Amino acid sequence: MSGRFQVILRIAVVVSVVASVWIPVWLHYDIDRKFPPKEIMESAKTVPNTRILSEIGRMTLGIPLLDSATAVIPAAEEILNGGLFSSAFNIGITNLQGYPDDMRGGPPSFQLAKAGFGIESILLDAFEMTNDLRYLEKALVRIKNFSEYENRRRINDGFLWNDHAIAARVPILVRLWMHVRDRPDLEIKIREALFGLIVRSGRLLAKPSHFTVRTNHGVMQNIALLQLATAFPSLPDSPAWKNLALERLAIQLPFYVSIEGVTLEHSAEYHRLGYELLLMIARLYALNGLSPSQELAFKIEKAREFLELLKRPDGTLPAVGNTRQGTQYSFPSGLSNGQIPLSNGADAPSILFNGLYLFPVSGYSVWWNISQNNDISQTVIAWAKHDGHGHKHADEGSVTWWSNGVDWLTNTGYWPYGDSLTDASYGWTASNAQHEINESSQSKRTVRALMSGCKDGIRFIEIERINSDGAKFNRQVIGIESRLLIIVDFSSNAHNGSEIIWTTAPVSNFYQYGFGQGFVTNPPRGGRKMNVTFASPNSMDIGIYRGETQPFAGWVAVKGKPTPTDALRIVLSEPDSTVASLFRITEESDDEPATAILSADASPEQWSLTIRTGADDTITLSRVLSELKVRSENDRNGSHLVAMIGLDEIPPVDAMREKLARAYEEAIGLYPQWRDLTYYRIKLSALLVMLGIIYEVAYAIAIRKFHESVQRNVLVIHALFLLGWLLIGIWATSIYLH
Repeated sequence: MSGRFQVILRIAVVVSVVASVWIPVWLHYDIDRKFPPKEIMESAKTVPNTRILSEIGRMTLGIPLLDSATAVIPAAEEILNGGLFSSAFNIGITNLQGYPDDMRGGPPSFQLAKAGFGIESILLDAFEMTNDLRYLEKALVRIKNFSEYENRRRINDGFLWNDHAIAARVPILVRLWMHVRDRPDLEIKIREALFGLIVRSGRLLAKPSHFTVRTNHGVMQNIALLQLATAFPSLPDSPAWKNLALERLAIQLPFYVSIEGVTLEHSAEYHRLGYELLLMIARLYALNGLSPSQELAFKIEKAREFLELLKRPDGTLPAVGNTRQGTQYSFPSGLSNGQIPLSNGADAPSILFNGLYLFPVSGYSVWWNISQNNDISQTVIAWAKHDGHGHKHADEGSVTWWSNGVDWLTNTGYWPYGDSLTDASYGWTASNAQHEINESSQSKRTVRALMSGCKDGIRFIEIERINSDGAKFNRQVIGIESRLLIIVDFSSNAHNGSEIIWTTAPVSNFYQYGFGQGFVTNPPRGGRKMNVTFASPNSMDIGIYRGETQPFAGWVAVKGKPTPTDALRIVLSEPDSTVASLFRITEESDDEPATAILSADASPEQWSLTIRTGADDTITLSRVLSELKVRSENDRNGSHLVAMIGLDEIPPVDAMREKLARAYEEAIGLYPQWRDLTYYRIKLSALLVMLGIIYEVAYAIAIRKFHESVQRNVLVIHALFLLGWLLIGIWATSIYLH
């Protein structure tokens, strides 16, 4: 074996191992980039009709860059001048350099919005509003340049081939094709660039390793495939795309939306999105001459019911999970059979609810209370925990309370990605759920609803959370009419002590009553304020926090923008403790603070709470096992029983939860999640190259010092070399990068 051959062999081995690190990436992004026969593109100029293309183009899947229709024309003019102003992201004017640079810069969600053709969407909106060809021509040039860049790439670049971004581009491409497909003056290169991007997008969406089965991104990928198959029926790929999308949706639907109709992504905002996506699917069924499955139609109807419960008269949603506080949402409408086009509007709830609504499988309870003086309040209790599903916050047991347009109690909500505090916004202190001090958001735990009751304007629910280390948290929420909310928390075996952080929406601040344990919000909201009182047989440390990072407290993401607000932090240092929190909405002129006393021997099954709300009025709540008594007492008029409520055990839902989890696990088994490990592949490649260089240097030194010995054992040495690198390759690809 000559010396030159030995060197070539060793280099080839090292190069082969390094290549094995990158071959999976190349295979992941490798698709058939062949342009379809030109007669296919010619057929797409006339079929389907413009009405269908227009409807599909309006089934948007991207993140909008603007927050109102009035911003479209000014934003489009800014784009023509080489700048981008995004009112939805509170970002100043940024310079546009063309692709790929325009996909970069700013927070991750902003980059995703741009990569999903959010800029081109603005231009198309402006063109459709004004018929000004400048906007259309700019959109064409930009997408042509993008298509050429995308077709040259073989490795991902930022959000270039992000699952959501690819899906979001599809309706924009359909809209653009609708406007230019029959224009005789359109350059053939532009037409081919546009059509080629359409075909490649579909092939990427259809590739199994690109499919994100576990979240709404996968649902959007399937919708985008259906959009392509419907908008371009002449494409040879279209029948397979349609069938694949329907097959994959049948896999996702059993765990994406519960039997109760709730989108299982731990957020009110993502339920609104989930409902809209279901309506899109039903409509695309109908546009293809198909009837939606019974499961799909049923879940659309149930999802509509749950969304109606979440919607408030002012158009906002409760800040549960990743939901933007204070945003006035548009709400989708359509039919479960898909027989009419979708529409969106900022409509108020079509039904005024009054009662307790329970969704134990999904992990929510929604209360509406309408009092005799037409006060309206909504209370949402969340204990949803569906492992692996998206947008999960550490918030089991959290409570939001809204009344007459005011968020009196809220969670932090949807914090922007890429911020230094994003991780903290998913932790316990970003919600008002009771938890152990310094408890990890990833702590192993189970949660369930135990009891509930509803009678004569009084609502009750009991939630229990148990951690794997033995810590237990029990929360009992009692609502009385629309102005009084009482929450009794019990903790046991919380070795570091426990804490609760009550956050109110910005504008109001908390002020303390003298030296007691009472607080009030000020300035008033709508002529009203909230009085807060705490009672506990244990010692408490109560403080007002605003915009703090250690601990994370006093923050709300208002319309997606981090905003400091006031929060009350209650710390109970003992492992076993009990605390009652009283929230009372009063008129601006009412200056009487409430006082409360909680029984010293209180336990989850038996406790009493006495509340003094004025000079003469006392309310006593007492629970004994499955009965809750509420007694009102007036020193002048005597006492009378307001209500005696029987508390019903909430049946276990373990079997239904296990069915959801099993459907999820089976889906993951069919479509394992692709992990972008580029950073680790680069580090590993550099390490392998360095290892190869070190070996060559060591071998050269050995040849000089021990020439004869090395020559005698050259075959053994190279056999060991090959074996060693084979083992390194197996470790790198099967263990380190697995």
